[in-house]
Amino acid sequence: MSKQTLIHVERIIDAPADAVFAVLNDFDRYPEWNGFTERVISGRKIGGPIELHVNMPGGKKRIMRERFNSFVEGKRLSWGLRWGGGILLDCDRVQEVAPLPDGRTRYVTHEEFKGLLARLIVRLYGESVRRGFELCADCLVKRMSTIAPR
Repeated sequence: MSKQTLIHVERIIDAPADAVFAVLNDFDRYPEWNGFTERVISGRKIGGPIELHVNMPGGKKRIMRERFNSFVEGKRLSWGLRWGGGILLDCDRVQEVAPLPDGRTRYVTHEEFKGLLARLIVRLYGESVRRGFELCADCLVKRMSTIAPR
């Protein structure tokens, strides 16, 4: 993965992985805690549509229409875009949780941008996306401290 086209954020969360994933997977409650993606509408069908209401840091609210790409219960979910059959742009926003030996959780979110427009998109929006991922991760840490205190 190219550092120029990869945005990566991670946090250690003081809660069990199954509890963290349950919060990530509960799209209906995103407005209660997620400062970046405040609303998600999806039928959860792999390859099917997903609508994201996003607050871009330093920008405006956007409605993104993407596709639901992957789901592994308790571990991973992702969505992304493909423009021009992936030739122009192919990206996948991944959110993963992994249990740590001490009962805490490693939360990782990343998105790699590929295709002819990848560098341009990252140049224009990359910093805002990174800040959005950090906001989401920090909001998730805060949410877990209120609903799953250790």
